[in-house]
Amino acid sequence: MSARKFSAVSWILVVVAALSAACSSSSPEPTATSVPPTPETPTAAVIPTIGLTFDPTPTPTNVPSVPTIAETPTTVASPAPTETARTVPPKPINVIEATATLGSCDFQLEVADDATERGRGLMERDSMPIDQGMLFVYDFQQELNFWMKNTLIPLDIAFLNDVLQVVDVQTMIPEHEILPALLPIYTSAFPAKFALEVNAGVAADCGITPGVTMRLTYLGS
Repeated sequence: MSARKFSAVSWILVVVAALSAACSSSSPEPTATSVPPTPETPTAAVIPTIGLTFDPTPTPTNVPSVPTIAETPTTVASPAPTETARTVPPKPINVIEATATLGSCDFQLEVADDATERGRGLMERDSMPIDQGMLFVYDFQQELNFWMKNTLIPLDIAFLNDVLQVVDVQTMIPEHEILPALLPIYTSAFPAKFALEVNAGVAADCGITPGVTMRLTYLGS
């Protein structure tokens, strides 16, 4: 090969080598793909002046409000009116409810068999027929006590036990004939369930003495 030909070939090789070097230097080395950073979620900003927080998340303005349901008031039933207790009028006086035979005499009797009637007794009466009297009836046999408060007529009282046998007889003086401060209490000598009041003097006239038994009949029975 001639020198001229060698020279041309050499130049060609030099050019190729230069181009290869140039291409090799211009191609960068591959690198890892960069992942774009994830945007941070906005946090509530603190307002230092008043210690409150601000939420940047917008509040929906088009949310329909829930209607408030009015509570139906509960009706409380009024209590049923209670029936007023009826007042029982006192029994009229001079009503004969029984007859009795005691000693040698027969009597027509008024009967006092509750607390009100026994408390009233023969008060405020200025007279009583000679064949009448008042019979006091108690729930059980006991010591009985009487007085002549507001009583105007003198009376004999016969105390009788639960079998209607006389256990004691006394004469009672009207209140106006003695001083009120000395108003006596007439107590049965023995327990009694009945007491019979008649006009004073009748007990002696009819032979009403302890041990005599009374025959009693209630009218209408």
